[in-house]
Amino acid sequence: MHTKILGDDKMMQTDPLAGANLIRDFIATLGSQLPIVIQMCHFWMFCIGGFVSILYLMSALHTERLDRSILFWKSFPIADSQTILSKIIFPLFLLPLIMWMMVSTLLFASMFLFGFVSEFTSVKLLWALIGNLDFYTASLDVLVLLPFYFVWALPSVAWFLMVSAWAKSRVFPWAFGIPVLSIGLLLLLNYVFHFGWDVRWYSIHIVLRLISGVFPASWLLEQQNIGLPEQYFSLQNITQQAWLALQGISLWLSVVAGIVMLFVAVRLRQFNESNT
Repeated sequence: MHTKILGDDKMMQTDPLAGANLIRDFIATLGSQLPIVIQMCHFWMFCIGGFVSILYLMSALHTERLDRSILFWKSFPIADSQTILSKIIFPLFLLPLIMWMMVSTLLFASMFLFGFVSEFTSVKLLWALIGNLDFYTASLDVLVLLPFYFVWALPSVAWFLMVSAWAKSRVFPWAFGIPVLSIGLLLLLNYVFHFGWDVRWYSIHIVLRLISGVFPASWLLEQQNIGLPEQYFSLQNITQQAWLALQGISLWLSVVAGIVMLFVAVRLRQFNESNT
């Protein structure tokens, strides 16, 4: 590869027209691949953010009971509902925004550094890279997706927060064990009494939806509900798929369920106060 770059550099020194064609081809290739690269970088960073959100939510209300700091927070004139709402701000608003800013900054710095180094060769790409609108539009597409992420992730955030307010010992076995055990119970009842329930649909659209909603692209679970083929997924239109998921009635039913679980978390925190 190093030999090829040196060869291209010598070619552009002797043939400016060939150098211009090479730069034009590079920019065209970059324009077609850059949105995919940017979305993949955001995707993996948001996956990390999903794990951070789960760990934060499982300890949000559980830890304050263990170290009895709930008594300290109760000394402030803040309602339990306000406390619960403050707990969801980080995983639904702050963390996704921080992740987006980190990825966008790192990508821009990398692109600038690559272009700056290229200025010392015959392939001068700095201004071509900085002026590439695909970079900015691809990053803005992810930023515009954050309000949808708030709606989509709300049920999962509410579930982990409710279990954190309820679990007496470890939160993780309850948060993941109850949904998984419910699948086993339905399979058993289906086998014994021949109810004919669609346990696979329940596993995907209820259980998996409940515990994976904080991860990006988990809205692909709605493809079947809104009539999209399973092969519809691609990195180029992952943001469009998110907005199409708004057409599914199950999305809005899950939002209602999330609000109910937040209300239960508030009541559980009030109950924990009286028993502390």
